[in-house]
Amino acid sequence: MARTVLITGATGFLGRNLLDRLLQVSPDDTYLLLVRSHAAERRIRRRYPLMEDDQLRIVYGDLRDDRLGLSSSDRRRLCRTVDEIWHVAGSTSFHRSDAALLRETNVNGTRYLIDLAQQCRHGPPIYFVSTFYVCGITAGSVEEDGLPPCGRFRNAYERTKWEAEKVLRVWRGPFVVFRPSIVLGHSQTLDPQGERRMMYGYLLGVACGVHKHLKTHGQSLWAHLQRPEASPLRVSLRMIGNNQTRKNFVCVDDVVRILVAVARRAGPAALGRTFHIVNPKTMVGTAIGRALERALNVKGIRYVGDRVERPSELERSVLRWTRPFVPYTIHSDPPASMENAEQLLGRDAQVARMTAERFTRMLRSFVERELIRRDGRVFHA
Repeated sequence: MARTVLITGATGFLGRNLLDRLLQVSPDDTYLLLVRSHAAERRIRRRYPLMEDDQLRIVYGDLRDDRLGLSSSDRRRLCRTVDEIWHVAGSTSFHRSDAALLRETNVNGTRYLIDLAQQCRHGPPIYFVSTFYVCGITAGSVEEDGLPPCGRFRNAYERTKWEAEKVLRVWRGPFVVFRPSIVLGHSQTLDPQGERRMMYGYLLGVACGVHKHLKTHGQSLWAHLQRPEASPLRVSLRMIGNNQTRKNFVCVDDVVRILVAVARRAGPAALGRTFHIVNPKTMVGTAIGRALERALNVKGIRYVGDRVERPSELERSVLRWTRPFVPYTIHSDPPASMENAEQLLGRDAQVARMTAERFTRMLRSFVERELIRRDGRVFHA
């Protein structure tokens, strides 16, 4: 039987890949996309120019509003028709200045969406995309089912996602929680798809910091990147970070494949459960540093611990651009498994192993697609 599916965050990196997968697996369903602006609608129409209006419908709203910013008629229609809710939207900012926005979007937005679900005639389950980092800074393994203790969070993003999970778990209705680790581009095409947050944001910060420094000396990282045959540019760049830090990365196509497989194949067996989507192979700090060097075609990046003594002008420049990401370079991600997904999906729960070669190629793909092909507009901003 065809479903009516409400999706938040369908214009974001993970959300649009999820919608692609849902359309592929469940083409007969109707998808209602909650968006805030006409610009967001235009992005959707460009991505799906041939999609019929009765299959892909735009609903204007705002998670930060206590009634989701819905018109009375739209809210009545949703309450009458929605069978399933995918909650992917959220603020992912690591900046302290965005703490209020993070709470409004991630915590209050989840609460207001639950209010809507409670009023829906069909009792729709909420499939909530959280993050593996609700565990905060911890050395112990993280269990899937249940909420980790409220611990040391690196930033308001982690805290508000933890609080959003808590709000969802207090609710007595049907829900499923997914916790992906750091999401990168497509495992096969390596395409970052315009994403500039998380690891890509860190890479971009390093690139901008190096470029801004070189520019004051009459040089250009952008010009250097356009010459693939050029020898690596020598830099002396000490960065905050631990060489033994282990980080967990997964590819976006694996994430959405598992999201949809759990929802479509497991059905009621998944309700009330939490599913980690993590990589069995982690990346160590030294390998991350080498990947940054190869992606930017430079030599001389070194992680030196939790502070840089007497930083140079270059090192201060890079730190300014990468400061929000620094807490992730110090502490390792805790051990984790995908036991719940593996029990339900078997081999289909496997993800592409994040080898040093794959990781480097993914970072280099970002440089080629987002820096070089865009005529250095990031650097010129």
